[in-house]
Amino acid sequence: MEKYNYLPKGPSLDRGVTKGRPAGFWFSMRITITAVILVLLGLAIFIWVNRAYDSFFNAAMIGDSGSVQSAENWPRPVDEIFDRATDHEVAIRNLNVFCLADGLVSEYVWRIDATHGLLELMQNEYELIAQDLPEGRIAQLREGSPPWWAPLDDTHTVFFKGRSSNLGGKGDQFDVFYDRSKEVIFVYYNDNW
Repeated sequence: MEKYNYLPKGPSLDRGVTKGRPAGFWFSMRITITAVILVLLGLAIFIWVNRAYDSFFNAAMIGDSGSVQSAENWPRPVDEIFDRATDHEVAIRNLNVFCLADGLVSEYVWRIDATHGLLELMQNEYELIAQDLPEGRIAQLREGSPPWWAPLDDTHTVFFKGRSSNLGGKGDQFDVFYDRSKEVIFVYYNDNW
């Protein structure tokens, strides 16, 4: 009979003990390790998907941003005012353009010296209307803007809203700040189609 006994001798099978530990312990360890691996894998996949999602929407909504160095990359309203200024012999000096976002929504800021006749030309072109400056508007627009775009909220600054922004509609939106003491015009432009 001894010859046909296939069970190993010792306490491991007949008492449920393997290397000094109960069989249930090893089963629990396997389940715990598998659960930890699955949680870590799920967390890694979540982080990867979240970053990919953020990158996609950042590219779609914001697009390229930064200083606009060449005239061929200017936003359309800067091109238009430059052409009108040339037609009316109004000088354009010290123009700085910065792109805040150029994705689904285009946002630009620019600073330009207020040469003779330029503000009047911009008032006609952008349909600007002088208004009281809303509380906190400059601080809101300064976020993400370059250091040279720095209109002040003081008695020397006149605030204008333009085009569809007067109606709260879609399309070109302008916030224009004219600093009378420094003779500088600061423009925030948003095209929300």
